[in-house]
Amino acid sequence: MDRSDENLPRLPDQILYTAIQYTWETEFGQVIPLLQYSYRRNVDNCFDRSSCVSGLYEVDQEDLGARLTWLSPEAAWRVSAYGNNLTDNRYITGGTPLVDVTATAGTIYNTPRTYGVEAAFSW
Repeated sequence: MDRSDENLPRLPDQILYTAIQYTWETEFGQVIPLLQYSYRRNVDNCFDRSSCVSGLYEVDQEDLGARLTWLSPEAAWRVSAYGNNLTDNRYITGGTPLVDVTATAGTIYNTPRTYGVEAAFSW
């Protein structure tokens, strides 16, 4: 079967990634904020011929994340608070390849907005 007219799956037309990070030295250790943003244009997450031609799985993907890290003066302790997908932008990342067989399509979406805290001790 000739599928040469289809986009390559999961290969965006364009990718933009930018991040900014800074380290503040204090008497209580280092404070390191990080802000990052990524944008992928026209990502095709299709599987079979019908789903690829339909354009259903072709989406733009945007992610905004942030992290704030504290390192103790001797760098033994590290504590970070983070957030991923802060704009809660939802997009299709995949699905069930049944469009050719059953004329239906299942979809899988990206991870929603998440937050967390990490702590580590090195000795």
